Amino acid sequence: MQFEAFDASYLKRLKDGDIQTQEHFVAYFGELIQKKLRSRVSSSQQAADLCQETFVRVFKMVRSDSGLRHPERLGPYVVSVCNHVLISVGRTGYSGARVSTRLQQFPQFALAAEFEAPIGMFAPAQLYAQGARRHMQLYGTTSRHFAEVAVVTRRHAILNGNVVMNKPLTVEEHHASRMIADPFRLFDCSLESDGGAAVIVSAADRARDLRKPLVTVMGVAEGHPESPASIAQRPDLLEFGLAKAAARAYPMAGVGPKDIDVAEIYDCFTFTVINQLELLGFCKTGEGGPFVMDGRIALGGALPINTHGGLLSQGHVVGLNHVIELTRQLRREAGKAQVKDAEVGLVTGYGDMGDGSLAILRRAA
Repeated sequence: MQFEAFDASYLKRLKDGDIQTQEHFVAYFGELIQKKLRSRVSSSQQAADLCQETFVRVFKMVRSDSGLRHPERLGPYVVSVCNHVLISVGRTGYSGARVSTRLQQFPQFALAAEFEAPIGMFAPAQLYAQGARRHMQLYGTTSRHFAEVAVVTRRHAILNGNVVMNKPLTVEEHHASRMIADPFRLFDCSLESDGGAAVIVSAADRARDLRKPLVTVMGVAEGHPESPASIAQRPDLLEFGLAKAAARAYPMAGVGPKDIDVAEIYDCFTFTVINQLELLGFCKTGEGGPFVMDGRIALGGALPINTHGGLLSQGHVVGLNHVIELTRQLRREAGKAQVKDAEVGLVTGYGDMGDGSLAILRRAA
């Protein structure tokens, strides 16, 4: 839909708080910003003031009929404020508090305390084990499929070198590891590690003269499952927000699953990798288990995944290490783990009870 085509019915849905309409408007407004914003600011305080002024004015115009009937009036308030953005994260998952303790401090887990905790589910492995078991019951997925994800990513981690887990893992060792939360065994679960990561996102016009080969962000999106704060209240245990994100990010980037050369999949558990591959359209629903077999997700396979070792073997840095690895792959800087001629890749993010995000990146010509 073009901005000029926004009509009274669209405006009414926006004012009434329709979620889909709001998401569409935010996505459109973000695209408008990318196309039209060119002015710069000289200080962080000026940037903050400008952002506040911009969105207050835009909000007021959206609440009036004239604001959408005359989109050109938004022009003066659509302002770009950044040339370069630093995104960094540090994590003390090993030396600090364990994940089950940290999660109880998050306000978004209040519903989990009400519905999941009373029946003994308070750690992520317990919360997601029920979805894994459901997938096994519905589609015949097995622990052998889970093991394939763990073994392949461990192999990739060893090629990387900058990892926590640097010894080979066999299927037999996976099967012999202790049970954490049925059907998850030890090697089905991501690491609790210390680490840090950082990336810089630059405006395209400012990145052209940088020393490194350019990697362009082609499409981004996020999505949330129904009952986003409680798995127990969800009608479908296998629904992740990534499905909604993929439906927006692929068209934005102008590509589809068949165009992807390498994928860095958020791997809090082996099962979530399998389920995300289905939601991303790499295989049909229920076929994720067989899809990962026979070397398909390994280097040299049809879809190499987690070429750095992922959260399962490199380390848990909240998934930002996945973004770094995809950037290195597209720059052809991944060393022994390099995917040959990688041009287009995707990286997924994950959080809480199944929120999903997706970024599609391309090596610039």
